[in-house]
Amino acid sequence: MPDDVYVLDANVFIEAMNRYYAFDLVPAFWDSLIDHANSGQIRSIDRVQSECSRMKNELADWVDEDFNHAFDSTDESEIVQTFGEVINWVNEQTQFSDAAKADFAGGADGWLIAYGIVK
Repeated sequence: MPDDVYVLDANVFIEAMNRYYAFDLVPAFWDSLIDHANSGQIRSIDRVQSECSRMKNELADWVDEDFNHAFDSTDESEIVQTFGEVINWVNEQTQFSDAAKADFAGGADGWLIAYGIVK
């Protein structure tokens, strides 16, 4: 892997599709994501893929068919352990509501942080 690897959240894909880089308007954007993933410059994680796949739309098809090679597993024990540490830190913070903590724990963001710390 190159020294600088960018790990993408679901929002990168969702906002691009919904706003400025719709598949039919700017297919080169989506091709460039594939190219950057193939060169190791960008990655994402399995939990982001799951979030996108649940949408049952063109993005879901793209992540499952064209970009699936760029989603790394978060099942490594070190990532799982680090995720637990991230969640413990979040739960200790009094400025976050319980609902926000639960939302964070149930999404991909904590896993992205754990993956980034480990990798």
